[in-house]
Amino acid sequence: MAKNLLDTSTVTLDDILSSSKVYYVPPFQRDYSWSEEHWEDLWEDIKSLIENEESYHYMGSIVLQRKADKESNIIDGQQRFTTFTIIILSIINRIEELAKNDNEKEQNEERVEILRRNYLGDKHPTTLKYTSKLFLNRNNDEYFQDYLLQLRDANNVSSLSGSNKKLNKAFKYFSKKINELEAYRNNGSALASLITELVSRRMLFIQINVEDELSAYIVFETLNARGVELTSTDLLKNYLFSLIGDDREIELLQRKWKRISDTVGSDKFPDFVRYYINSKRPLVRSERLFKNIKDEISSAPQAIELLEELEGNAEVFSALKNHNSDIWKERQQVKPYIHALSLFNIKQITPMLLAAYSMMTGAEFTKVVKLSVAISFRYSVICRKNPNELEKAYNSAAIRITNGEVTLARELHDELRGIYVSDEEFEQDFSTKIINNNKRKKLVRYILFKLEEDCPDGIARDFLADNGTIEHILPENPTSEWNDSFPADAQEQYIYRLGNYTLLEANINRDIGNGIFQDKSIKYIESRYEMTKSIDGGNWTIERLTDRQRHFARRACHIWRSDYA
Repeated sequence: MAKNLLDTSTVTLDDILSSSKVYYVPPFQRDYSWSEEHWEDLWEDIKSLIENEESYHYMGSIVLQRKADKESNIIDGQQRFTTFTIIILSIINRIEELAKNDNEKEQNEERVEILRRNYLGDKHPTTLKYTSKLFLNRNNDEYFQDYLLQLRDANNVSSLSGSNKKLNKAFKYFSKKINELEAYRNNGSALASLITELVSRRMLFIQINVEDELSAYIVFETLNARGVELTSTDLLKNYLFSLIGDDREIELLQRKWKRISDTVGSDKFPDFVRYYINSKRPLVRSERLFKNIKDEISSAPQAIELLEELEGNAEVFSALKNHNSDIWKERQQVKPYIHALSLFNIKQITPMLLAAYSMMTGAEFTKVVKLSVAISFRYSVICRKNPNELEKAYNSAAIRITNGEVTLARELHDELRGIYVSDEEFEQDFSTKIINNNKRKKLVRYILFKLEEDCPDGIARDFLADNGTIEHILPENPTSEWNDSFPADAQEQYIYRLGNYTLLEANINRDIGNGIFQDKSIKYIESRYEMTKSIDGGNWTIERLTDRQRHFARRACHIWRSDYA
């Protein structure tokens, strides 16, 4: 029987808060981070509900993990959870102000007690301080419990941490907005209804209950939703930091975590961790990453060692996507290859490159990256073969590099021979390749400039810096005059063929527009690009286009070839 990873239900804020349940933001989850743009969006939603009494508003999903009886951890949704609590506090604060000086003093005091008890928490019988249904993370909870929940001003707001200042500002923002509601601000009953009838009942959530953090991680890895990677990052952080008990050590690791996160990007953190692990160990799929870490890392020293290793590789991971990284300043030869790989967007190769950078000499690493461009261009860009086979091959190669079994690019070529597409297959696929330059303009420019460089009198040009444009010999919007040489019913399938592209100066491209081929070919002769000057007159037909692309394909075989093939 399949394991049930989650159960879902549609709930209101009233369903969540007006029960006896208590909710906890895990200690090392992100601090409160919402700012005025988020508050403003939420307030506009509330205003629309005020204006339309029959309407409801969907607030997305919240993910809860059962901690104990009537206790749950908020795995995802803490920013909204916290902000709604602040809105309720702002309304209660206004009712308290009315209770001090209006003729419904007793009724408003009673309203405050009921609202607090139902939505925030009751008073503690010993301290007589208000308790909470919500507990924030280790950086925000003290301010939230001691000041916001008690409706007390902080002694020195300027000394608060950045996230606590945001909590303070959120309370002030919503207090101001409440006071701007003419029909509500001086009416305790109406203010109470904002909570009981509007905010708590007409704001809808999808509540997702998961069994454990592993289930939560799998959910986030498979949901196609904004912010998924960031939540996965939080789960990884929560687990690793939960293994460490010393506060001073935690502070050091917090700074280390921030440095890593700033370098690789929070949204890329899970990918980075997985690629690093795959550079040393058998292949771990994204949906198995969290379980793998929990199985392999179970003590504070192991968690610390992993973070130190990640910090040592973070800059390299980032640089593999950025040919202008400082890492390549002393390795100018490698930059064009790094640039090409980032253009191809072949993620599966990352573990192997991490291992090669760490274990090989600079000269051999450059040869590895050059080899990687040839393999990737053939396998992924032109032939579009199975990406799963790539991941297996690169993982196996990465492990052998890490273990010192492969130390040279030549040896790596032998290791990857299974994914090196033969000249015959590559030439065949290249000769019919279609790439829409509107969707992949940089890739088309890269290919054309490499072909131009390979011309008998061609020269190397930086395709990013060069101001040459992509010219469609058969135009994207051909006039009826083209129908004589190029059948109208065939035009669409040939416009984005590689054989129909050429390089052309921008001013010439503008002049010729969608003109007929005979007029275009006269201007082509004026071009500085060898591939374009070689296009002579006559007619542009399917046969000519096909022959030109076949010629490109033959040249492509030696442009993108392994030095060891």
